[in-house]
Amino acid sequence: MSIIERYILKRFLVFLALFHIGTTTLFLLAEFIERIDDLVEKSASFSHSFLYFFYKIPMLSVEAMPVSVLLGSVTTLFIFSRRKEILSMLVSGISIYKIISPILIATLAIGLLNFLASEFVTPKTNELWYYNWRVNIKKIPIKSYQEQNSVWFRSKDKSIIWFINHYDPKLKKMKNVTLFFLDNDYNLRKKIQAPQAKWNKKNSNWIFFNGKIQTFLASGNIDKQEFDKLKMNVFEKPSDFQDIKKDPQQMNYREIRSYIDFLKQTGVNPTKFEVEKWSKLAKPFMIFILVLVIIPFTLNNSFNFSSAIGTIISVVLGFSFFVIFFASLSLGNNGTLPPFFSAFAPNVLFLGFGTYFLTFLKS
Repeated sequence: MSIIERYILKRFLVFLALFHIGTTTLFLLAEFIERIDDLVEKSASFSHSFLYFFYKIPMLSVEAMPVSVLLGSVTTLFIFSRRKEILSMLVSGISIYKIISPILIATLAIGLLNFLASEFVTPKTNELWYYNWRVNIKKIPIKSYQEQNSVWFRSKDKSIIWFINHYDPKLKKMKNVTLFFLDNDYNLRKKIQAPQAKWNKKNSNWIFFNGKIQTFLASGNIDKQEFDKLKMNVFEKPSDFQDIKKDPQQMNYREIRSYIDFLKQTGVNPTKFEVEKWSKLAKPFMIFILVLVIIPFTLNNSFNFSSAIGTIISVVLGFSFFVIFFASLSLGNNGTLPPFFSAFAPNVLFLGFGTYFLTFLKS
C-alpha cells in the first residue's frame, strides 16, 4: 500500500470512528430515554440499570455501522474535495480509482466484521441483556414468566412439537394450541388443534377443548375427527413451557437457518424468518454498496454542481437506500416479495446505480 493510500485510509478510519462513536451514543441515548421510566418504576439498582445499557451496546453498534460508514465516507471525500487534495492527486498522475480503492476495500472488511459481530457477539450479549431485563429488573423468576406469545416447544422424546399462540403460566391455560406428532423419520403423522387447553393438576394431564384431530395415513389420505374434550397424557408439564426462550429474530444465521428447517417440518410458514435469514447476508454488502453509490457525487469531478450540493445528494441517496432496503424487507415479511428478492433487490439496484455513475468519474 502506497503512502497516499495509507493517508486516505487513515483519514477515513478516523472519521468513521468518530461518527460510529457518535451514532452509537445517539442510539444508546434513544434507548435510555425510552426505558428510563421503566427502570425507575421497577426500582432497578444502578448495577442492573448499567448492565441493561451495557449489554445493548454491541447490538446498537452493529446497527449503527451502516450510518457511520455513510457519514464517515461522505465527510472524508468532501474534505478532500474542498481542500483540492483530490485534484492534486489527479494532477500527480494518481488514478481516481486508486484514490477510492482504500475506502472501498475498507468497507468490504467492515461489512465482514459487522457480520461476524452479529453472528458471534450480539446473540450472546442479547441473551445477557434479556435475562437482566426480565429477571433482575422486572423481577420475573426464570420459571414463572407472566404471559408468553408464540411459544414453540419440542417434547423430551422429540416425537411431539407444540405451538402455543398464547400461554398463561398463572392459570396454566393455552390458547390456539397445535400439536404436531412426528414419526422416527420426522414426517408428520398426526396433528391436534384446539382453541383452548388447560392443565388438570389432579390427573397431571392436559385437557384440550373443542378441537380437531388430523391423522395422515400412509395411503396419503387424511382422517379428520372433531372433539369436545380430549385428555392428553404427555411428558410436558406447565413448568416446561416457562423457560426463557430466545427470540428467533435475535438468532445468528446458523440458528435461524435451523429454526426455519424446524418450521418447515411442522408445516408452519417460515416466510418472515426466511427474510430475516437473507437480510443477515445482505446487510454486510449494503455497507460497501452505500459507499459505491455516494462516491461519484461526493467527489463531483464530472457533474456541474458544488461539493456541498454533491455531499447533500450523497447523504440523501444513502438514506434513501436505507428506506428502500427496509421497505423491501417489509414487503418480504408480508409475502408480497420472495424472501431472497426482498433482501437482495435493493443491493442489486443500488449496486447497478453506483457502478453506472462511477463510470462518469474523470480519472
